[in-house]
Amino acid sequence: MKHTPTEASANTWGGYLEIFTCTVIWAGFAVVAKLALTGVRPEVLASWRFLLAGIVLLPWLALTRRLPRKPGGREWLEILRLACFGVLGHNLCLLFGLSWASAYESTLITNTLIPILTPLLASVLKVEEFDQSRIPGLAIGATGVLLIFIGSPVEISFHSDRFIGMMLFLCSGTCWTTYTVLSRKAQRSWKPNDLSAWVTWTGALLLLPFGLWNPLTAGFPDPSWALAGKLAYMSVLNTVVAFFLWGSGVSKIGPARSAVMVYLVPVFTLGLAALVLDERPTLLQILGGGCAMSGVVWANRRELLGGWFR
Repeated sequence: MKHTPTEASANTWGGYLEIFTCTVIWAGFAVVAKLALTGVRPEVLASWRFLLAGIVLLPWLALTRRLPRKPGGREWLEILRLACFGVLGHNLCLLFGLSWASAYESTLITNTLIPILTPLLASVLKVEEFDQSRIPGLAIGATGVLLIFIGSPVEISFHSDRFIGMMLFLCSGTCWTTYTVLSRKAQRSWKPNDLSAWVTWTGALLLLPFGLWNPLTAGFPDPSWALAGKLAYMSVLNTVVAFFLWGSGVSKIGPARSAVMVYLVPVFTLGLAALVLDERPTLLQILGGGCAMSGVVWANRRELLGGWFR
């Protein structure tokens, strides 16, 4: 079915709006999680987040007639491996890191580390060939990440909580990078939405013991509307709603243009962390974040700019 120029323009702008909304939702995650961690342990928060997301996801998929196919044979092992990296490892490292370091450091480190590591790991696992023209950009990006560490507003040592938190952000980004690359291989036989749904449900089951052990042995956190709202944001809005907004937006404006807008996430997080948490990065950290993002954009310039100016 062909669209008129007016309909095509409205469709494109609708796609940009959906992707922009996604970036705002994702930018707020670290800030909301940081607030929620004042009354809930990290492993409990990670578990409850995905348990709620998994519960909401099933009727949502049923209503939209997108129920995924059932895995078979060795596909269960593939899903389990993806859930271990993309849900269990990524979220536990991220939330434990947030309990010790700042929200803005989490987004500066993870959102720049992931696109730096992804082409390297994809090459190692033979998912795609490594383009050597990326090397200068990746080196600049890695230098920026190092500056974020060096520019910490407080003196850190190898044994300080803040240093451990920042190292956990590195682990979180590495886990997500591994998940991203492995999911590319898996998508040769899976639809992306089907794969994501099963990974979410499997990850929720893997995290369930973490979510029950502490409450059953030390007591459940005091229930409140504030905690419920934070959980709803982290699970329903950030995990389920943003998931569908992203898929719809990418289908309208393409992956390259969508990827460019994702680089707004650290910028929005910096602003939200300053307003809500009174967290302010040092000048060196801002320079490091800018250096890291510039390096990432340079390393991926063919995909990003080629998709933007077409």
